[in-house]
Amino acid sequence: MINIVILCGSPSEKSTTNIVLQYLQDSLENEGHQITHFSVLDFSPADLAYGHYNSPKVRESSNIIENADGIIIGSPVYKASYTGVLKAFLDLLPEGVFKDKPVLPIMVGGSPAHLLAIDFALKPRLPH
Repeated sequence: MINIVILCGSPSEKSTTNIVLQYLQDSLENEGHQITHFSVLDFSPADLAYGHYNSPKVRESSNIIENADGIIIGSPVYKASYTGVLKAFLDLLPEGVFKDKPVLPIMVGGSPAHLLAIDFALKPRLPH
């Protein structure tokens, strides 16, 4: 069994990104993997806006991510990039939290013009 964290960076309650991530979660769980699903909506707006990296919820999620075997990060495309709220969350994570584990970035865009957003916005933020 592989322990995978799914992180949804969409600030919307109902989002296409979350539908895609839920499909992946269901598929992976059907294969017997353990999934922990976080959404940026799970965190206090104050923690994200003011950089409260020591908040209990942020520390708990950081520990879970650090101990995961793999990470899936999903975001809608906003202005040719990932969401600002996802950036705020990623900035709270300890340096090296993704080290030595596969990270699958997924971005959901509304048109073919969004194709390069993942390569130029999200991938550079993740480990190589």
